[in-house]
Amino acid sequence: AGFRSEWLQWMDVGYDRNRNRITYPVRDLYGNLAGIVGGVSIAGQSPKYLAYQGRHKDPNTNNMVPSHYGPWFDDEYPNYDFEKSSYLWNFDNVYPRLFFGKDTQTLIIVEGFKACLWLLQNGWENTVALMGSSMSDQQCSLLHRLRINIVLFLDNDEAGRKGTENIARSLLQFEPGVSIARYPNA
Repeated sequence: AGFRSEWLQWMDVGYDRNRNRITYPVRDLYGNLAGIVGGVSIAGQSPKYLAYQGRHKDPNTNNMVPSHYGPWFDDEYPNYDFEKSSYLWNFDNVYPRLFFGKDTQTLIIVEGFKACLWLLQNGWENTVALMGSSMSDQQCSLLHRLRINIVLFLDNDEAGRKGTENIARSLLQFEPGVSIARYPNA
């Protein structure tokens, strides 16, 4: 998709041959692996992004199904539960720079992995991805530790515009402020 291999390697983007999915590791604030999300690599795959889970209940049948990682994982980590809404993708790289920086800095928030990678690859180091078009309370609380400018740069579709409005309202208390990136429909 035009990403440079050194960026994909630096961000540990991989490929799951068993599920034909591009894998994005999600890390906590300290860089510990919290979970993996698999993105589509073949047209028509569903869902677009799959958060790999441990043993879990199938929402369609209510039956327990083995983890996405395999049976060994269920034995080793029987209570594993990954909620991507508790994390901001790439925050482990951005947080130290923003927290320990002397000057007020700017953080760009985008929806997805690829948007984040594009901005990173083009020099915008302080970029994180929500992994969706909404911001959870947990994601918002991660940002409260920082004195930063925030730029919301979500997708320019209906979900992105609605998400931008909702997120901007929830971040109104931020100092120095929140800006919204506007761009044409094309």
